[in-house]
Amino acid sequence: MEKQEYNNLIINGKLNELANISMVDDLIRYRYLNRYLISYLLDAGIHTNIMDSRAILDIKWTKYYLKYNITKPLLKCHLKPLLMTINNELVLDTLLKKLNNADRIKLYENLKENNYWEIQTHEQEIRRSYAKVGITLPEIFIKKPLISDQKKHLSTKYKDLIEKFRKTFSETEENVLDAYTNEFKKRLLVNDKRMVSDIKKIIEYKKMHKDFSLNLSCDTEGEYNSEKESITISPYRYLVLTHELSHLMYDDIEVNKRDIIKEYISIQNSINNDETIKKIVQYLDNFHKNYEYMKSIFKEMYYHEIKKKYKSYDEYIKAICTDIYKYHPDIIAIDDEMVYFYVDNDNIEDIVAELIHIEEEEYININVRNYYTEELLLENMLDALLNGKICDGMLDIDCLSGHAGCDFMDDYELSFNECLADYDAIKNSSKNSKLINDLEKLVGLDIIDFLEDYLLKYRGMKNGK
Repeated sequence: MEKQEYNNLIINGKLNELANISMVDDLIRYRYLNRYLISYLLDAGIHTNIMDSRAILDIKWTKYYLKYNITKPLLKCHLKPLLMTINNELVLDTLLKKLNNADRIKLYENLKENNYWEIQTHEQEIRRSYAKVGITLPEIFIKKPLISDQKKHLSTKYKDLIEKFRKTFSETEENVLDAYTNEFKKRLLVNDKRMVSDIKKIIEYKKMHKDFSLNLSCDTEGEYNSEKESITISPYRYLVLTHELSHLMYDDIEVNKRDIIKEYISIQNSINNDETIKKIVQYLDNFHKNYEYMKSIFKEMYYHEIKKKYKSYDEYIKAICTDIYKYHPDIIAIDDEMVYFYVDNDNIEDIVAELIHIEEEEYININVRNYYTEELLLENMLDALLNGKICDGMLDIDCLSGHAGCDFMDDYELSFNECLADYDAIKNSSKNSKLINDLEKLVGLDIIDFLEDYLLKYRGMKNGK
């Protein structure tokens, strides 16, 4: 898209005027001779304060600054664009390669000042990026368990397949591949034939869809996006990869399913009755009590981690206070909770105590959701069978995992798609026997037999066979 008044400024060499147009976002909206307007400016080393303010916050601008090696403004870059990916490389990694050590440290100092608590969430990623350029950053916060932490022994007969997978996705960040392959290894220990089959399908799918990508994000537990051709999982959540792979296969690999939905809806309708719903509510109520109890266990574990790292809770407070004094952030924002702390010398210890409480809750939540990941999948499945009644609060039970009823109304296949993904993940877990028995007691054998028949027909085998 072109705009002649801007083209004339370029033709007449009036680049400074172009840089100071009132609608600065037009620089990345309009083109001249198939180049965006911003390219002509940055190529000439021209950029304004307004342009710089966009570049430190908006990835659409950041990528142009990187392309034309305009790095000085990016020393004030906020963390969000730095943790995005361009050309299959973390923006932070790309920027660090272009900086000298003094500027790398300056960037880190600015991040601490502008994004203090976001660093708490992403400390390991940031430390890993800096380690690549030979800089060891301090580890301040309590580390959350990553799905890549639990290393599993891999039989030699699978090593060639895993290596082929990694080569197929060679443009993917190493830590992302580590997370995905570790999930594969865990599944190979439970159901090797299915996992081998799934890995081969992913490899073939990638060959046919070059833009298909695998990602990690703390902003989701798991998502398959057919439009973006991507799977994204949390670096903290076990087993959701199997769930998302099921969505990929159902949506884009498996065909001729028209009659499947009709049969599923018939079974679903037979389940949706008062007696079955009563059993589901009682079952989930018991599960939720166990879930709450385990929170207290993981709370003890969190404080054990503090003691192991800092000897005491008070010393942990002192360590964070010292860190805040060093980097002097004026405001500490907790984006997920829309909370902002204005820092001064009189309230810093109170702020740190509140920050640690938030970290404690995050730590507990991650651990308890991993501990009960299969049970949460079962709850998600039951919610899908009831078209979101649990999630929407229509039953006398809280919801720990589910989808809103409007989601099922918008996509008539979603209920089956979710049930299948949940069931497949449960069957490929170490708790499969117990939870499938629980499912049979709650909703009967018809839905189980139906899902098993689907897996046999479309995925080559019944789970566990």
